[in-house]
Amino acid sequence: MYLPRVSDDGARDQSTPDNTLLTRLWNPRTAHVPSTALIFACFLAFLHGAAEMLSLFLFAVMFAYFVEPLVRKIEQHTRGRTGAIVIVYICCWVS
Repeated sequence: MYLPRVSDDGARDQSTPDNTLLTRLWNPRTAHVPSTALIFACFLAFLHGAAEMLSLFLFAVMFAYFVEPLVRKIEQHTRGRTGAIVIVYICCWVS
């Protein structure tokens, strides 16, 4: 559907829309599908390439989450959190 343009003074533009082959085949709505597919493919490629790094990162987050209660208990008996973290890591490394 073609809506005529209206200028600032209220006069309507009577020109017809550009009916070239390119504008009939490739309008902005049509461009959304391939661009969305391209973005999704790039995201999947990133996940595939970074899978090892992401798995190590998730392991580190889970380890910190599971060790935090032990760090909190030891922190009460030491001077600070850094010392408690060092003690917990040494205990994990030795065992």
